[in-house]
Amino acid sequence: MGLQGPPTGIKLIEWSYDSRYMATKCETMPNAVFVWDMAKLELSAVLIHLNPVKSFKFAPHSQQLYIGTGQPRVFMWSPKGAC
Repeated sequence: MGLQGPPTGIKLIEWSYDSRYMATKCETMPNAVFVWDMAKLELSAVLIHLNPVKSFKFAPHSQQLYIGTGQPRVFMWSPKGAC
């Protein structure tokens, strides 16, 4: 028998169309999305929501990231800001 414990690790991962940005969600922080700048190899943004993040997806031809939390709205991030 293996050890049982809370889930850990990356739950979701998504790349921007140009591979410049990578978005991740960690199982231990279900309300946060981490956006990584892969050209600089650094964390670009941490997007913290009131509800657990259900899904996220980069637009097919831009660096805009759309985030769903199960609420009747969609949240958006881009290198210029978030709303």
